Formats: sequence, structure tokens, C-alpha cells
Amino acid sequence: MSSTPSRKRLRDRKVLGAPLQEWGAPAFVLVCSGVLLGRAATQLSLTTFVLGSAGGALLPLALTVKLWREGRLFLRSAADVERNRERIDRVSIPLGWILGFGLIAFAGTASVYAVAGGAVLGLFPGILANFLRLRRELWAG
Repeated sequence: MSSTPSRKRLRDRKVLGAPLQEWGAPAFVLVCSGVLLGRAATQLSLTTFVLGSAGGALLPLALTVKLWREGRLFLRSAADVERNRERIDRVSIPLGWILGFGLIAFAGTASVYAVAGGAVLGLFPGILANFLRLRRELWAG
């Protein structure tokens, strides 16, 4: 029973203004992209690796910039969140499957690692921006 107070203190501990357990999301994205890119780097030529990872990162980065410019990077209302979920179901998921199968069919497995690693890394700016917003608005104090 003596571990309960120490476990609670650990849960309430903040690192750079955010709860310790919340740092897992941005760290997980970086680790996943590192593993995928590391796997691709061992199997591909430098040119193929750079083109694949840059190509994978391009679409998520462009989408992040587009959402930021339109003021939709941080959805606050339930209606905005629901509209975004509908758009993901209608457009993004089918497009992702088509691109994924096309990439596997034409590029090979090692190139898939590079593109997937780049895509995950391309998502990081949006995830980090949302994390910083939460840190500022929700966890500060």
C-alpha cells in the first residue's frame, strides 16, 4: 500500500509543463519513424531512401500547413470534430489504402519502410503543435 502515494506523485509529475505520461505520444511518433527509417536505410541506396522518406513526409506536412493556414489545426467544437471524422472516413482512409497497395506493388518492401517512416515523421509537426497547445491551455497552471 505504500506504493500508492508514490505512484500518484509520479502520475502528477510534470516535465516542461506537461504531465509525464503525455510525453509518450510525441516520443512514440519519433521512435516509430526512427525505426522505420532505420530499417529502410539498411536496405536501400541513399537516393532511394531520401526520395522515399521525403515523398512520404511531403503529403502529411502539406496537410498540416493547409490545416494551420485554414485555422483547422486545432479542432475545438464537437461539430468540427465530427465533420473531420466524416472526411477521414470518406476520403483519407480509402486514399491511404490505395496509396499503400500501389506502393507495395510497385516499389518493394524496403521502399515502403522509407515512405512510411517519412509519413510518420511528416505527421510529427501537427502532433507536436497539438501537444504544445494542450500544454499551454490544459496542463499549465
